Amino acid sequence: MKTEYHLLGHILSNTDNEEKLKNIFTSEQVNWDEFVKVASIELMLPASFLSLKRKNLLRYLPEDLNTYLEEITEINRNRNTTLLSEAKEITILLKENGINHVFIKGIAIIASNPFEDIGFRMIGDIDILIDRNQIDCAFQLLKTKGYNDLRPFNYEVKEYRHYPRQISKNKFGAVELHEFLLNSKTNYLLEPFSILKNQLNDHGIPIPSKADSIKIAVYTTQINDKHQKIPNVKFKSTYDAMILGLESNQELYKKLNANIFGKLFLDLSSIYFPELKNSIASNPKSFKYVIFKYLSKRKRFKHSFIRCLSRFYAVTERLQLFVSNSSYRKHVFRNKILNIKT
Repeated sequence: MKTEYHLLGHILSNTDNEEKLKNIFTSEQVNWDEFVKVASIELMLPASFLSLKRKNLLRYLPEDLNTYLEEITEINRNRNTTLLSEAKEITILLKENGINHVFIKGIAIIASNPFEDIGFRMIGDIDILIDRNQIDCAFQLLKTKGYNDLRPFNYEVKEYRHYPRQISKNKFGAVELHEFLLNSKTNYLLEPFSILKNQLNDHGIPIPSKADSIKIAVYTTQINDKHQKIPNVKFKSTYDAMILGLESNQELYKKLNANIFGKLFLDLSSIYFPELKNSIASNPKSFKYVIFKYLSKRKRFKHSFIRCLSRFYAVTERLQLFVSNSSYRKHVFRNKILNIKT
């Protein structure tokens, strides 16, 4: 194996590669400690365990690692069961008040249940897309139901894609209500009206169509997580797209590949997941792809490259914000320079 990231890709792959993985486990010295670190950072430990279980390869893992992965997956399975239950309570509340909504990202993935075991997906918040004309009402409704511990922004943010996180001391999952899914310049790629219109119902909650969920995984990764500027692979997003059937949806694949954001997502992901490689021989590869493919085999250089580029863009964006946003300037002077305690 080139790196533990490549091994993670092979383990999560939908291809019939059991024999290849068996040979790796038996003939190569796998650094399992490093693999666990990588899979943990990528939030893919439960998915790795369940994929190895489906491929009947758990017996080739160290016994203590097998036990650890099983325990982590069980904890996550129980957590997801609770989050789904809370999502059902929220959808009842919103439907009773006539609020058009759809659950997105992690909750939508486990609700669509591509596998029998919902323990495979690790979830942060309960993300919900709300009709923009009803989002204020939804926000206040959740506050009346105990989601009144808010995590507001430190300064005034205009036209941001979601409202502040809402937390209830009696509930497991924090809630984020989304008016948009991307920034204003690229919001056309994930048009909220269309996503709400095309919604499905699974496990008693509204979720996007599979095609919309795939596009959400792709575009939020490339744009919100800045992977278009800082070339990298977010395994959780790639895996979401794959288990929702991206490989078999050739029409959607071609549309994504014709778009600069979708194309880079597919190209970068194919480095670790060969089944996502473009079958069009004449398809040119971008400079970012060439650089990342080279760095993908050199883990330390890759981490350094991404860290430096991330810092560069973080500083650049903060400087732009400082110039354009008076609220942010006040926040910097008050809390960063003068360090005034409130």
